[in-house]
Amino acid sequence: MSDRKMIYLQEAQGRNVAESVTFDPQNVPNDAEKAVLTGIQHNINYVKADAGVPTGTGTNGEKCLNTNEAKVYSYTSSWDAGVACTALDKHVFKDTGSDSSDDSGTYTADDKIYYYIDSAFTEVTPHEGLFTRLLDDDLFIRYSGSAWIVSLLSIVPSPYKFVRKGGLGQSQSNIDMYDDSGSVTEISMRGSGSIVGVTINTSSTVTGGTLTVKPTLDAADITAAALLLAMTTGTGLTGTVNPGVETFTDGQVLGVHVNSDAGYLPADQDIVVIVDIVKD
Repeated sequence: MSDRKMIYLQEAQGRNVAESVTFDPQNVPNDAEKAVLTGIQHNINYVKADAGVPTGTGTNGEKCLNTNEAKVYSYTSSWDAGVACTALDKHVFKDTGSDSSDDSGTYTADDKIYYYIDSAFTEVTPHEGLFTRLLDDDLFIRYSGSAWIVSLLSIVPSPYKFVRKGGLGQSQSNIDMYDDSGSVTEISMRGSGSIVGVTINTSSTVTGGTLTVKPTLDAADITAAALLLAMTTGTGLTGTVNPGVETFTDGQVLGVHVNSDAGYLPADQDIVVIVDIVKD
């Protein structure tokens, strides 16, 4: 039997956001996986099999599942007293913990779901294509077969358009691009959030040199390498990161710097850059 595809489609800001999941239809969910479809309470970073509070130094926001005591401990400067699990709670170990000393428990993520039923934990190894909601973070996640990834259904990006008309010229450095109105070079952010994508398009094919685009916050280039685009050929290039990697706060201003080297050609083409953000 051949593989099938499930397509998730959502309209966002006038654009179609589509996601495709391929899986083996013979890998139908077992009873434990069916329970997972209703949602997972926590993303955990450690699993501890012996009783007692974790003693290692974690990172703020990390969680430890103690399978001996059926408790979830949270780290904020130190580990708290823990919260007791209730029947049918589910926890996913998808992100490796920062404390590698083992004092906080096993820290290497195994992608398993720990399902608390009949006063014990059942470890569920997910099948490719398993799709559920992470309730703690209000995100949809799916298992790709090798890792849990955030589903596009969780992310409805808002696009900001910046334009450079009439060409850039060669050997240009940190030239501000204008927003789509052509009147301002920076846009104030309302609320906090993350830059999650950058797309560059040119009116003709780049035939020489390098055209570089760098989004800015408060006039400073951002640091996420995947969002700093260097275009040497073609008419389009895209970079993306997950939410939380390149963040901004309320009141910061978003802009775009465009650069060219001495060999950049053609120097007279129009340039359009789309910066996608999501709000917290």
